[in-house]
Order: sequence, then structure tokens, then C-alpha cells
Amino acid sequence: MEFTHQGLETWAWRKMREAPVWEKQHFLLILQWLSPTKEMVVYTSGSTGDPKPVTLPKHWLTGSARLTADWLGLAPGSMAWLPLPSTGIGGKMMIIRSLALGWHLHWQAPSAAPEVPRDLSVDIAAVTPMQLHGMSAASRSRIKNTLVGGAGITDSLKQHVHGSPSRLISTYGMTETCSHVAACEWTSATETMVYRALPGVRFSTDDRSCLVIDAAHLDHQTVVTNDVVDLAGDNHFTFLGRYDEVINSGGVKVFPSVVEERLAALVSVPVVVHGVPDDRLGSRVVITFEDTPWSPERAEALLQRTKELLPAHSCPKEIRFVEQLERTPLGKIKRYRYRQ
Repeated sequence: MEFTHQGLETWAWRKMREAPVWEKQHFLLILQWLSPTKEMVVYTSGSTGDPKPVTLPKHWLTGSARLTADWLGLAPGSMAWLPLPSTGIGGKMMIIRSLALGWHLHWQAPSAAPEVPRDLSVDIAAVTPMQLHGMSAASRSRIKNTLVGGAGITDSLKQHVHGSPSRLISTYGMTETCSHVAACEWTSATETMVYRALPGVRFSTDDRSCLVIDAAHLDHQTVVTNDVVDLAGDNHFTFLGRYDEVINSGGVKVFPSVVEERLAALVSVPVVVHGVPDDRLGSRVVITFEDTPWSPERAEALLQRTKELLPAHSCPKEIRFVEQLERTPLGKIKRYRYRQ
């Protein structure tokens, strides 16, 4: 189906009236993109604090779209698949790439276990780790390039998708950078996730060891993040954790993301690692599980197992349980709610 600018606008208005809420957002984004304004206001995900508006020039968004296409070698007419909502930058950019680059786009209602239609051969898809885990092997095999973002890649997920023919790529980016600026291609054998800069992107760090991004598609307006990294050169890094989530326990810095990666090998329920005040240590490491309370014996057994996988200063000292962890509309855990 091909449209003129006016025809696409008319189609979006008509379809939006009868669409479910999740799809209305898609059509609203199309109308915003087609409007004569030169900027768009996009809200951050809300996983590290309340969502805040970010004003993005449309030529930045177009530049990001072209960057992705050039990096993956995707020509006009490529098929994109979108099972994400378009309230976040990941979903928005899939629609914008399709509009700006002449891609075909198949979207469907967001779910934890989306399935690619059997008659669809997909060149590029964007999913969360949870969605990738929930997909069938048959669906994964219909996708050439799978962009995975929104959360970390656990060892259990790597093993779950072992043998997948799809090119699996973990992406790093944020609303302020118009989606990804770095990527890590991985398999079940990948031990360390090393993110490499996309073309035209360069990295440095500030005095906190937090990543600073300089990207051509952002007109070289630097973006200073709160992400602590181990930087190698100016084009690749390993992610250590958020600066504002670091737990100072007994004078030693503990990164919750590192602890959570180790825990993924032991438990299958959602978890957040955080610090709570401690008279002796300053802060002690605590695990909060989304689960019904365990028996004292089971909880103690897990604490003992963590001592085999983590340095002493990173070992959790306490386990807590909640019926449901607080999440954003995109399903990200509101980690800032657990800081104390």
C-alpha cells in the first residue's frame, strides 16, 4: 500500500478513530511526523525517574533512522516488524524509520510473547528481552536482524535462544540520542557484552566514569549520561551500571546490574537489587523479588549460593518480597522506587 503525504495523513486520521488504544498511539505518531513542525516532543521511559519531555529535531530522528539502515544494510522496501508500543523511543523509531526510509512495516498489539506471522519474512525487528524469551523458535527464525533493548541480556536468555538463526543485537541508547548509538551482537557463547559505537558516534567519560556521547546525527551536541562504563578507546565500552543506582557498601561500590546478572542463573522471577541504610556498612545490598514469600530455609540457601558467584562486598545481605514490582507502561521496572 503506497500513499501520498496527504493520503497517508487522511488514512491515519480515519484509522485512528476506530483503533484500540495501543494502535491509536501509532497513528498519532504518524500524524506528528507528517505535521509541518520541525521538532517532536518525546517522553523518557520513566525507569530511572518520572518521565520527562525531550524535544528532538526531526532531522536528528531522520539521521538516526539512516544510521540504522546504513549499519544493517537495509534498503527501501525492507520489512520491519513492531510488537512494541510506540510510547517509548524504541517503538517510535521503528515507525519513523519506516516512514523516512520507505520500509514496509507490520505492527501488532504489544505482548510478552509476540509471534511473527507465518507468511512474514522480517528484515528488522525491535523487541525487549522478555519478548525475545517469550517468542517461539519458529518466530525467531523469521527475523534476520533482531534488535533487543530496554533491559540487560541475561545468561538464561542467551541459553534460551541458543542456535537462533536470527542476528541478535543488544542495543544501547536513550530518548535523548534518538534510540541506539551502540550495539553488541551476541550469541549463547558471548561472555562479556561489549558495545561498539555505530558509525559517526564517539565516546568519552566524565569525572564520574559516566559515558559521554558525541554523535554526528545529533549535530555533535554531546549527551552526558549517568551510565558508568569501562571505556576502551573512543568506540566501545562495557556497561557497569547507573551512577545514581550504585550502592556504596562498606566503602566499596556495588553495581546492581552486575549482581542481577549473577542472580539470573539462580532464579527465574523478576528481581531488583538495591541498597538500604546500614549503620555499619553505610548501605547494605538487598534483593527484592516479585514473588510470594519463600521459606526462611530457601531464602538462606540462595544467600549462600550468591557467595559462590559474587565478591563478598557484593553479596546480598537480605531478601524481600513484593506481590508486584512497580513498572513503567513499557514494562521497565521503576528502579528509582527502590532506592533508599
